[in-house]
Amino acid sequence: MIESIQLYKTKPVKTVVVICPIEPNEYAGWHSQISAFIQRKFDSYNFLTLYRTRCELNKRSFIRLWTDFSYAIGCWRSIVKISDICVIFPVFFLPSLFVSFLLPFLRCPYIVRISGGEISGGNVIAHWLRRKMILRAHGVVALNSIDRSRLVEMGVSPDRVVCIRNPVKKIFRPPTSIERQLARKALGITSDLRPVIGVIGTLCKRKAQLDLVRAVGMLDRADPVVVLCGPTGGHSEADSDYALMCREVASTLGLDLKLIEFVIDVRPVLWSLDIFVLASLSEGMPNALLEAMACGIPCIGSDIPGIRDVLEDSEYGLLVPAGDQEKLAQAIQYYLQEPIKAKAFGRAAAEVIVQQFQPEQADAAYLEMIKGLFHEAS
Repeated sequence: MIESIQLYKTKPVKTVVVICPIEPNEYAGWHSQISAFIQRKFDSYNFLTLYRTRCELNKRSFIRLWTDFSYAIGCWRSIVKISDICVIFPVFFLPSLFVSFLLPFLRCPYIVRISGGEISGGNVIAHWLRRKMILRAHGVVALNSIDRSRLVEMGVSPDRVVCIRNPVKKIFRPPTSIERQLARKALGITSDLRPVIGVIGTLCKRKAQLDLVRAVGMLDRADPVVVLCGPTGGHSEADSDYALMCREVASTLGLDLKLIEFVIDVRPVLWSLDIFVLASLSEGMPNALLEAMACGIPCIGSDIPGIRDVLEDSEYGLLVPAGDQEKLAQAIQYYLQEPIKAKAFGRAAAEVIVQQFQPEQADAAYLEMIKGLFHEAS
């Protein structure tokens, strides 16, 4: 049930246990970040990452609950064998909740990373349990300023909340002209004059790719290509029916839709785009948006917490009301009619990423939190 990956110095002193309820080779934005952090900084502490091994996550509530509980017990058994530790929960998950309620028996400090949805609502019982977990945490990582404010309003001490922006890997950069041509050719786009508008993210209602499809259908041009890249299955939020609906609506509108199942290296997909549109209804701090900005792509996003924190300056991105397809179409049309300004937006966005979203900045913040937890526990 448990697969552990341990990175350590020759003489490890303190151990940081990371609860990751997915397989090591599965992709999730939070997992990509925490694993990259460990790889870069494993010489500072002894890191133990506890993964869930492959299993069929049956939708029946009892079987799913038992699976989660078994994984949590496996994590607990690994934790009790170690002394002088702290625990990081990089994402809220039911097993994380189970483990967090056991940690006080060991007087073990822990950090919770909040991505937005955990404190904004949901099932009443689940929300109450999350609240308890968060309030008992020794440190909480918020991804944006709105979530930080919500945590303080919830009762979390301000000195225990740290706002850490998601870092962007240095491999994300604007493409060369050859890389751009090859990326578009791989999608079957032979003309450089056809506008390519797209997004990367799980196909689901929360990401609102359907709003993007319908907005593109409102444009004056008849030749745009729409690219939707993201998983349609494999975890609870992915929705194959929603992906099919996007395809059907695009067909009805006569749009050229490229539906790409998610790939680990998304750079070629980003490099093919002229405009990146994230029409989500809720976000923590979206990696795909940051990566698109790093690639110098003019971006449009919903005016919601998380996206607003990133596109707060109108010089490097456009914000539109969430769910407003007409305003979204107008923003896309603006970029298409003002190509020089669009390129300026893209260049400014790439510069912002270089200045404010580098891995070293996030690493320093995480390490300071971990150091503080061990100091408190001693």
